[in-house]
Amino acid sequence: GTASKLNLKKTEVLLASTGIIGRQLPGDKIYNALDELIKGLSTSLRAGSMAAKAVMTTDTIKKEAGCKIKIGRQTITIGGMAKGSGMIAPDMATMLSFITTDIRISPALLKKAGYQALEESFNNITVDGDMSTNDTVLIMANGLAGNKGFTYNSAEYKKFCAGLTFVCIQLAKMIVADGEGATKLVDITVKNSCSKQEARTVALAIANSNLVKTMIAGGDPNWGRVISAAGAGEVKFDPEKVKLYFGKYCVFQKGQGKQTAGLKSIEKELTKKEVKITLDLNSGKASSQVYTCDLTKEYIAINAEYST
Repeated sequence: GTASKLNLKKTEVLLASTGIIGRQLPGDKIYNALDELIKGLSTSLRAGSMAAKAVMTTDTIKKEAGCKIKIGRQTITIGGMAKGSGMIAPDMATMLSFITTDIRISPALLKKAGYQALEESFNNITVDGDMSTNDTVLIMANGLAGNKGFTYNSAEYKKFCAGLTFVCIQLAKMIVADGEGATKLVDITVKNSCSKQEARTVALAIANSNLVKTMIAGGDPNWGRVISAAGAGEVKFDPEKVKLYFGKYCVFQKGQGKQTAGLKSIEKELTKKEVKITLDLNSGKASSQVYTCDLTKEYIAINAEYST
């Protein structure tokens, strides 16, 4: 129906949805609204914001991000929107994101850039460690900027990747900050690891720990929960070499707790709207950054009555 009304091929219509698992979408309701929706199509920023608002479910804020970059003499625009609030875990889940750009780029390069951006953004977030059956990121380029073509690993390609990754990270962080019941965005960095994959594995082990997430919700600087979560994973490291920081304060070093400031100062780091935890493994040069949120009673309240 959508394809015929817009005079498109069926393969040019891309579908995305979230909802309660197992419940069929109300097809007739959607089809009957198509004419009105098509009338509202526009290239205005207001129309984009309306779309970002329309896809909200348990989201409390609409999520939009964008940037401009220079490719040669041309100014390139990258803009995107996303939705997602719960059942969010790495490899994406229960989240939708739609990103558009006017850059002229080959499909192969756009695909490579997209995967690279996803690995640093949507695949590095977790709200509750749960994945659902629906997740989508669509990246579309119309070529209207008229820039000259470029190749893989060129300066132009790297600049575009940086811009696309920036937009994706901003949207990903908005999803986590708007996690169901969340009050804090948590930035977890694992650095000086043997490999990026190992750093990511440790960071996710910390991010998905309910004890860590409730610790942050209560503003309780219990470093033992973080070290325990990191050590319970598949990555081996020497605890004697590890340093753990809450914000700017080192709280664990040489296998034992280390209080580099007054307890009140350390507690204050965990009461900020954006909490930063850094784990230095001192075993290599690789790093990974993961984003999560705290776990509160409100998360339980939302999900205890989700389908009713």
